[in-house]
Amino acid sequence: MNFRTVCLAGAAVFVLVLAGHIWLMPQHIPGRVRTRQRGGTRALLRNRSFLALCCAYGTYLLCGTTATAIRHTDVLADVDDGRADLRGRPRGPALSCSGC
Repeated sequence: MNFRTVCLAGAAVFVLVLAGHIWLMPQHIPGRVRTRQRGGTRALLRNRSFLALCCAYGTYLLCGTTATAIRHTDVLADVDDGRADLRGRPRGPALSCSGC
């Protein structure tokens, strides 16, 4: 599988989990009277500090994921070239004890 396929599969799983959470959320709390309120989404989208927090946290997650992917790509490239093992440790002569 290539990188694009894996990313699309991960996005599909994320969307399915999100849909499952929305579907399983309680629609009515027993013992309370139902009230219709409108404008919850509008008020949420007008809250600039909340939107800034969402953007900052999303950027943090994206940067962490990207850094991890780049690190793994570098390790795999070194493994393919024979410069490192699968744990990312450089291959070469042992530096510990020459007489051992």
